[in-house]
Amino acid sequence: MPILLPEAIVVYTVVSLFWKIDIIKAFSSAIIPVVEILSYFAVSVFIIWLNLKVFSIASSMKYSIYKDRIRFQWGLFTPKDVSIPFTDIISMNLVKYTNSHRSTIHFGTGKKYKINKFDFDTNEDRAHITFERILNVDEVYALLNKLWVESRK
Repeated sequence: MPILLPEAIVVYTVVSLFWKIDIIKAFSSAIIPVVEILSYFAVSVFIIWLNLKVFSIASSMKYSIYKDRIRFQWGLFTPKDVSIPFTDIISMNLVKYTNSHRSTIHFGTGKKYKINKFDFDTNEDRAHITFERILNVDEVYALLNKLWVESRK
């Protein structure tokens, strides 16, 4: 077994240290594209989620129809709740779409109600409110119209 002089030990140590650094560099340069792809994928999924959940008002809006009022509930971070009595509704219009099975009902009210903006955290006063993306819109509209007419008697 050869005897290593102190200088040889230092050279061996320095060479092996740089060799390890090169391996780390090679490993990290191989990992970086993978991390970039994963981060790109994660950001893409997050943006799709934002578009589907946060920026689409109808995705978290829940409508409840009672005998005397309509209740709107929504919110991702802080739940919000607004009830509008049928006595305050002054107009109701059905908009049916031929290219989809989901339609919209528009309500006009006598006063303004605090209904959500696109960020779901702040409210703004609105006198025009909608039911959006409604399935079975004919039955829903008939029920709303019946309750609205009864409230006006």
